[in-house]
Amino acid sequence: MQHPETPPLRSRSFAERLGAPAVVRLPGPHLGLTWRELVRADLSAVVDLMSSLTESPFGFAPPSSRTVSHWFDEITAQPGTYDVLSGWDQHGKLQAVATVLVNDKPLSELQAEVSAVVRPDWVGRGIGRSLLEWQDDRARQLMSQYPSDLPVSIRALVTEKNAGRRRLLAAGGYAPISYITHVSTKISDRYRDVSLKARERLGTQGFQLESYNPSVDTELRKLHNRLILELERYQPISVPAWQAKLSRADHDFSLLLIKDHQLVGYMLAEQIPEVSALRIYYYGIERALRRNGIGTDLMLSVLGFAHDAGITTVAVPVVSRYEQIPQSLVSAGFEFAHREIVYSIDI
Repeated sequence: MQHPETPPLRSRSFAERLGAPAVVRLPGPHLGLTWRELVRADLSAVVDLMSSLTESPFGFAPPSSRTVSHWFDEITAQPGTYDVLSGWDQHGKLQAVATVLVNDKPLSELQAEVSAVVRPDWVGRGIGRSLLEWQDDRARQLMSQYPSDLPVSIRALVTEKNAGRRRLLAAGGYAPISYITHVSTKISDRYRDVSLKARERLGTQGFQLESYNPSVDTELRKLHNRLILELERYQPISVPAWQAKLSRADHDFSLLLIKDHQLVGYMLAEQIPEVSALRIYYYGIERALRRNGIGTDLMLSVLGFAHDAGITTVAVPVVSRYEQIPQSLVSAGFEFAHREIVYSIDI
């Protein structure tokens, strides 16, 4: 009796792993909202929606035409990699927004990032769960454009205090993988001396500080992408996405760290005029220079400039797989402000 040949073993294909649907269904009409793509003309409605929340989705920055415009620009920087869904009630008022964004330049993991905002009055009707289902399908569909042998995941960033969203993500199979702890300090006269001494310490070690300028954008992106790979499963940023990130940088407070005519560190900061704050949103130094206080001095060096400009608060994010604040920042007067959690689901 002849036995059929056993097929050779093989690993699952990209398409099999991804399981992308041919058609993505919108949340049902029973939720009471009409769904369509969000466009730039809708941004004033987004400001109103986000202003209804207890906590701003932008952390220290309150929702405003400026901050929402930056948010939209960063999501839509690269056509074909994103989708933004909006839900409107019968009176034409925006009640929910959900985003999906794919990093199309992965090095070690293909990732999509999802986020959602639902007006508090509409929470508890199943909208968040329906949006998460839509995001899962839409993320798979968008990622199907970039076949590879890399691992695949969907990520979501949520504030620590948003228990409802965290429960929803956990029920959907997401698990926390890292934390972004935001620390801040109130600027006082003493920081002029702190800042001056930090710059002096850098100078005695042969470092120069220069203000950020667009001529170094390419080299700065290379450095940023190299450093960010060490963080918890972060991936390189494409040129269009990087340009969108740079558009927020205030040239007076964003610094380049140079030694022997080489770029070895950087700090990008944006002013938040709505609350008289300066937020350092990206920073880093070459690995060989770490654990010598150089990174801390790089950040401290800008505090005197902030004082002279009348800025009252400076904030810094700390990315870690643990919920810890570096002692160097605590010693410099920075305190815990709020925390975000990165959730991920492997596909």
